[in-house]
Amino acid sequence: MAVITAAALLVWAAVPPDTIAIGPGCAPKGTRAHISAMISGDHFWQAQADAIAEEQQRLIVQQNKGDADFNTINNIEAKMDRLSAREASGRDEEQREAFHEQRQKERLGRLTWLAKCADAVQDNMK
Repeated sequence: MAVITAAALLVWAAVPPDTIAIGPGCAPKGTRAHISAMISGDHFWQAQADAIAEEQQRLIVQQNKGDADFNTINNIEAKMDRLSAREASGRDEEQREAFHEQRQKERLGRLTWLAKCADAVQDNMK
């Protein structure tokens, strides 16, 4: 029974994860990722390249959607202000803009890291 368990555990660890399994330095993160990279080699790195590309695309879509949502919200609020004949609170607007800018910075930071790691992943597949 122990042999079967060990074999199943080894197979599980060797199968490349389909999510990003690399850390800040773009090296495998965690025991499973290290084992998978050693045993699967290029299959692990290809799975990482695919996961990185997928996340990059998701972040770009979020960025575009976030910009559109932010603009839509501002347009709706401006129309509401005109209809109710009152001005929006400058503080509320500043808070929304600060939150939006923080989200953009976070996405940009993640996209920058993903681009750096995409290069490292390509280097590991050579």
